[in-house]
Amino acid sequence: MVRRQAVPEFWISRDARVAEQLWWGAQEGRGGELADLFAALPPQAMVEAVDRRRGGEQWPAVLEELAHRYGV
Repeated sequence: MVRRQAVPEFWISRDARVAEQLWWGAQEGRGGELADLFAALPPQAMVEAVDRRRGGEQWPAVLEELAHRYGV
């Protein structure tokens, strides 16, 4: 089974910052559980996650809160 974030079409029309995070998370030997959680978020939550991370928040806390909020 191909992970959906491994398909190029998954990134089309996404915020460039989000696409970059998804691409890095999908690379061999990178990502893991947090990358999978990020990839499962709806697009608007991905943008919020990147903005919050750039604002100094830590990935685990941001992703856990957004996953809970969006029922991922």
